[in-house]
Formats: sequence, structure tokens, C-alpha cells
Amino acid sequence: MRTGSGDDVDLVAELRDEVARHLPDDVAVRPAPDGFAVGYPEPLVMRRAGTRSATCLWADVACDAATMTYMITDVVTAGDISVVGGLGVSTSLFRGRVVGDRSVREYGPLPDGTRGPLREQVHSPRVLHALVREAATALGWQERQPTSAVVGKVVGIGTAALVVVAGLVVGVLALAGRLG
Repeated sequence: MRTGSGDDVDLVAELRDEVARHLPDDVAVRPAPDGFAVGYPEPLVMRRAGTRSATCLWADVACDAATMTYMITDVVTAGDISVVGGLGVSTSLFRGRVVGDRSVREYGPLPDGTRGPLREQVHSPRVLHALVREAATALGWQERQPTSAVVGKVVGIGTAALVVVAGLVVGVLALAGRLG
């Protein structure tokens, strides 16, 4: 809580409300234990031979008002339902950082009698993260990276450094005539 001109302001509610002001039509904000979550309330449904899967994507935003820091953790719940026989239900849960969009296009008859795309549904973690980051930056919040993002960056930088060193070694060996 910070005080400004005698009024107590709930910083987390202020951040949540700022995010909510800029939501696209297919995105919602809901309360979460340590802050709030922003995501797609309508599941992304994909049909494949014999199964149908539904995936939901939410970005949990854990807030620490005392330090004005937040951390985004993506939460994906997915379930498969067997269309053949109605049995074989499975579900999964992922918490961490999601990379890449998922989309589904629905095709069917168009008003002019031809067939074509009727609607497209996209679940994008980049959209959710941008909504939070833009609002947080405007209000003076700082982002903390989740462990999975930090590990991913360290592995990526380490791999890139090893590739550069290996390239240098191969180049020196080639120039010295030691290859081949």
C-alpha cells in the first residue's frame, strides 16, 4: 500500500485495473492468489482424427506491492476427449513460460456459396505478456523473470558461446592446415 494525498491505494488492484482497461474482446482478467491472471476464457478447441482437444492459456501475475515487482507465469491446461466411444479423457497442466502462439481456423460455407475460413481463434502468450508489461511499466512496476525463463536464457547463451568457440577452433585448424 502506498499513500498519496491521504488515500490508501491498492497497488495490485491499480495494476489489474490498468491491464483490464486495454483488454481485447477475447481476453479476460480474474483474481489469483498472489495478484491476478489474464487469459483466454474460451478454450481453444482442436479436432483431430478420433479426438478433440481443448486448451486454455492464462498468464498468472504474482505481485509484490512492497517492492513493486511482478512475475508472469504461463499456465496451460489441456484435455483430450476421444470422439470414438466417448472414453479416453486425459488432462495436463503446464506452468512456466510458453513460447509461440496456438491458433485454430474454422472453415465452412461462406455467404457467397463458396467454402473458406469462417473464423480464427488465436491464443498468444505474447499478447497477454504485453498487456501486463505495458500497464506495469506505466505504473512503475518492475518484472522478475521466472526460473524457467532464466534457465532458458542461460542455456541459450551458453550454447551460443560454445558454438562460437567451436567455430573459432575449426577456423584455426583449417587455417593451420590440420583439417582433412
